[in-house]
Amino acid sequence: MRNTAGAGAGTRVWDETFHPEQIYTEQFFKQKLDYMHDDPVRAGSVDDPCDWRHSSARFYYRELPSAVPITPILW
Repeated sequence: MRNTAGAGAGTRVWDETFHPEQIYTEQFFKQKLDYMHDDPVRAGSVDDPCDWRHSSARFYYRELPSAVPITPILW
């Protein structure tokens, strides 16, 4: 990834290989949510995704309040 600077130049947030995908099914949503929740586990920051303070994992996996306000998606 390359950052650019200067007048009229933008800063790239995503890698060039990033390809957005529309979430169109509950199964696909859960797959992506699980992947995001596992990020701090893969990084070695926590053993359980529910232990990451700013994660929605507590809300989705344990139905407990999260530090981040969550609006559930109703399928």
